[in-house]
Amino acid sequence: MTPTPSDLLTSARALADDLTALRRELHQNPEVGLQLPWTQGRVLQALEGLPLEVTTGTTTTSVVAVLRGKHEGPAVILRGDMD
Repeated sequence: MTPTPSDLLTSARALADDLTALRRELHQNPEVGLQLPWTQGRVLQALEGLPLEVTTGTTTTSVVAVLRGKHEGPAVILRGDMD
């Protein structure tokens, strides 16, 4: 069953408090530069258990998470900086 826009909005609203808390936690523990081991670990922890293909950087502490759809077609890319 394909979720309706209303279903998606309800699901997003249910996550709002947790996402706000995560954002605040990340901002309360600042790291400087391209080596962000605490931030990377916390982001990986937050993504744990989600149906994502997660990879990490080899020269920086980046995180890439890919969510694949069931059908080929247009893609949406979201980017967030951890610095």
